[in-house]
Amino acid sequence: MMFSKKNKKRLRRLRLITGNAAWQAIPPLGNLLAALLVVRFTSEAHWGRLVTIMLALQLFALLSKWGNRDFLLRRFSRKPGAAKAWFQTVLRRRLPFLLLLPLIPIILHSSIAATISILLWGTALFFYRSLEAVVIFRKRFLLIVKIESAALLWLLSALYFWRSSAEFAPLLEIFAMAAVLRGMVAVWIFRDWFMPVHPMVSITGFWKQAGRFFLVDASGMLNSRIDLYVLALMLGAADLGRYQILVALLIYLQTFANLLVTPFLKEFYRLPQVSLEKFRRRLFGVGWLTALVATPLLALLLNAGYGFGFPSVSYLLAALFVPPVFGYVTVVYRLFRLNRAQRVVQISFAGMAVKAGLAVLLIPLWGITGAIAAGTVTQWLQWLLFRYADKTSPAESASAGESVYRAAETGVAQNA
Repeated sequence: MMFSKKNKKRLRRLRLITGNAAWQAIPPLGNLLAALLVVRFTSEAHWGRLVTIMLALQLFALLSKWGNRDFLLRRFSRKPGAAKAWFQTVLRRRLPFLLLLPLIPIILHSSIAATISILLWGTALFFYRSLEAVVIFRKRFLLIVKIESAALLWLLSALYFWRSSAEFAPLLEIFAMAAVLRGMVAVWIFRDWFMPVHPMVSITGFWKQAGRFFLVDASGMLNSRIDLYVLALMLGAADLGRYQILVALLIYLQTFANLLVTPFLKEFYRLPQVSLEKFRRRLFGVGWLTALVATPLLALLLNAGYGFGFPSVSYLLAALFVPPVFGYVTVVYRLFRLNRAQRVVQISFAGMAVKAGLAVLLIPLWGITGAIAAGTVTQWLQWLLFRYADKTSPAESASAGESVYRAAETGVAQNA
């Protein structure tokens, strides 16, 4: 009987981790599939114009996320009975961020039709992202995966049937409508969280308290996308579209490292130091193997699937881009375990600054290859910094790890 209970508990945890992983994996995968249809049926330039709008919306989503997920999850865990009151209080604090949304079409000099699409897309994104903490708190990963999958299926179907048109406006409308439908379904399913709750809760020092979590999110998001922002300012839409697809594929390969570690975090943190180092070296080896095997396949996919390619030196740099994450992903989790998230943020912001600086210097010289070089150099710099942070961190007890395991299980540590 005890054995059966243990198995059920492990199976439940595995389902939660798998569901959360699927939730995180579907949007970037859907992005790549949508890019494939757009590029094949229209042009890289159309996809690049869409990427420009997506980058602006992602920056808006980052700012409007202030206090939304990790801040709320901590409040939910302390007072579960007041979860809805906390959710609505924070939502009201964040609503003024919607006033920033009209700046996007103004800065991009969008037409009236494009402005309407961008405003609808951004508003739907705001309310959909607002439910992140609720999904994690209620552990409704399977439900949200179904919503994501349905929205993706609708998007891909619409793009396929729209393929005879070469205009950009209908393309933008399809992406906006997919976001609106996804948001409306999610809000309707979780509508009880939007119903008025009394009494509301009061928050003292909200912006300062939530700011710590915002910095973690900002460091991760800007670190991974700052090269795209620089390239968008310096090169044309077609180059941006091609580079975004390449980087998205490389980042997808990097997420494999996190997927390998997450299911075994509990056991991982109980390993003695010698075994731990052996595990890290093996994971680093898997990173090199992944790069060696995946890079030729990536080149084949780009040429045969998307219809464009890159010089050989670009693929060499792309291969070197992948392994560092496999070498430092375990260090990131360990620093969070030691309550040293500030160190992670510092290294991420340092990487962002270096990547931005190198991109500004190298893109005018080598174009897309310069952007890839900037990203690759930054990855290896971060590997060195995280290794140094690991060696200078205090030793931890053999029983460490349960808090990080549970964080990964619920998605709190997904920024790692």
